[in-house]
Amino acid sequence: MGNRREDFDKAFESGQLTELLGLNSSEARKLRVLHLTILANALFGEFSAALWHYRWAQDHKIKFNPAEEATVHFALGVGHTRISEYGKAREHFARNFKFRRAEPRAKFYWYQGLGFYRYFTGAYAHSVKYARLALAQATQNQFAYGQLISEELLAHGLSEAGEIRLGQKHMQRSLKRARVLDHKSLRQSFRLLLLLNEARFGLNWDAIPQLEKALRRLHPQDTYSRNAVKLELANQWVLRGQAARGFAVLDEACDSVYASQNRRQIAQLNFRLAFLTWLRGRRDEALHLLKSAELHLHKEVDAALWRRMRALSERISQNESETLHKHARKTKFFGEDRFADLYDQIGQKDPKTLAVILENKLHFFLYPYFNLRFDQKALIFDLLPRGVIVIDHGDIVVVERGFSRVNRRVLEALSVSHRSKQELIESVWEYDYEPSRHDALIYTSISKIRQLLGAAGAWIEVDEKGYRLQSGVRLKTREVLSNERSDRTARLTARLPTNPSLNFRQLRILSVFDNDDKDVLGVDEVMRDFDISRATATRDLSELTAMGLLHRLGRARATKYTRGTGTS
Repeated sequence: MGNRREDFDKAFESGQLTELLGLNSSEARKLRVLHLTILANALFGEFSAALWHYRWAQDHKIKFNPAEEATVHFALGVGHTRISEYGKAREHFARNFKFRRAEPRAKFYWYQGLGFYRYFTGAYAHSVKYARLALAQATQNQFAYGQLISEELLAHGLSEAGEIRLGQKHMQRSLKRARVLDHKSLRQSFRLLLLLNEARFGLNWDAIPQLEKALRRLHPQDTYSRNAVKLELANQWVLRGQAARGFAVLDEACDSVYASQNRRQIAQLNFRLAFLTWLRGRRDEALHLLKSAELHLHKEVDAALWRRMRALSERISQNESETLHKHARKTKFFGEDRFADLYDQIGQKDPKTLAVILENKLHFFLYPYFNLRFDQKALIFDLLPRGVIVIDHGDIVVVERGFSRVNRRVLEALSVSHRSKQELIESVWEYDYEPSRHDALIYTSISKIRQLLGAAGAWIEVDEKGYRLQSGVRLKTREVLSNERSDRTARLTARLPTNPSLNFRQLRILSVFDNDDKDVLGVDEVMRDFDISRATATRDLSELTAMGLLHRLGRARATKYTRGTGTS
């Protein structure tokens, strides 16, 4: 019997729990591993099964030795905490108080329980203190599994206390211990926790593919871990300007989160849904979701999360614009939380900060960088050579190329006021408006802009009076520090020849040279832009060349055209 118990002890420490989880209460008692069966079910199996074993032990008046009893109360305390039954959890952890001067194994569970409960109630400094005491007891007793879980708790506490990199270091050590013990489930758990922290604090800019891979690998019954990954994955999509994808991830997670009965995860789900709903402009629905989230929180235990919810509720009620991490910074040193660091740097409008945002596609940070409200729509120019960034309620689309200076000037004109076709021609192209010649030019330009903007193309509205940009759309630009070309002014003053025979395509071709800083143009580009045949494109370019408005370079299919200075 003794050898069988030692086998179960070793199996538990190495994570081989199949036999323990499959034992009924009577069998576990005969093998003297009932305490381990309760612990295994509380940590890795079904908590309801752990409660069943415990009630069976009470009904049969089973007596445990100090180490076994401390193990049972620790297991039940952890289980009740995970489903947010904090009062019951506190009772079980408190029952281990009598073991504070007992043998090292029992004393370990007293310290570990204190540290675990302090962590969940947000008292991270105290959690770190008790985790270190538990680690010392486990080391003294050569209790390998105790060393494993106490160092994990220490890592969590340090990370939440703001010492993130030190916390990650201890988590790496926990992972090494799990490898030594060959504890498969904890190895997987620690790798996941490392990844979640790297994603949460911006230590890994490319976390999304890894989170999605981790989600695919998790066991379907490991709902707590799967829900944690989905909540973080949604946050990562939002930070990258993909609010719709973040919303879809949260929507998929709803059933699983509610079924888990973990009140904190339910609150976090509703908190994130409220924020995204606010981004979409549904203010009342967002406030309702926040109220629902608060109902699932214990104000004392979940004080930090409750304060964040109250702050968001006030911002929505007062329609204030705040940054997402405004109330979330916990770190003491620069470099610990790179997302929070990025927000601090944004206030300085450093070009290097903008480069980090664009390079890593952290497009959500464009909101604070350009002082945009979360409920605003915007178009941002100058961040890409011939591109524009479209911001629409948390969904941010980057149009990387094809957006000309003429396109931009059209939008700038429409953002100022309602414009007739005549006003557009005169303000954007500086031509004397002639409907037969210029209407097609306007139609082509507006169509091209709408095509490039995608869904945001609907922001350009048209009526019998002309065109306008939808109310509330903001145009933002980056400060351009480079000097313009020395001949820019001269080129702009000679844009349009007075020859009335030019068609709208030829006017458009000239505007490409004059307004887009284009040096050369080929027949293929004209064919593509206007969807015309090679013969028509060649004829348009040849006529412009004959007037002296373009110069021909090269021969045959290698022919290119550059701007001339003629005014015939």
